[in-house]
Amino acid sequence: MAITIIKGADGIRNTFIANATLEHGRVVQIGANRQVTLADDTTTKLQGGVVQGDVLSGAVTRVVTHGIASGLRCAGAVVYGALISATSGISGAGSITTWTSGASAGTILGKALNSGGVGSGIAALVALG
Repeated sequence: MAITIIKGADGIRNTFIANATLEHGRVVQIGANRQVTLADDTTTKLQGGVVQGDVLSGAVTRVVTHGIASGLRCAGAVVYGALISATSGISGAGSITTWTSGASAGTILGKALNSGGVGSGIAALVALG
């Protein structure tokens, strides 16, 4: 297994093609041909990361796949240190919620670095795989 060293607060960013118009801070999943779409609570495969900056459909987008990402929109109350996953709650697809175990639970995206309520944007440590 390779060891990834994160130097600085920007984390590791990879480039993908947006399959739809995406807003900064939304959680995405990786599809075919390096295209990313919004992730939600039905996402059972690995979530791709967090979009950095607003982007139009078909454009190249940067996605934080490991490290610190900011502006993740909360669909409900999220507390510092909680495990988080994508959901399609009140804040729409690509927002985050506190991860809960169980058959209907989505994939863990990372850990919340601060607390937030519905619609607020928080920072998180994205740690996929």
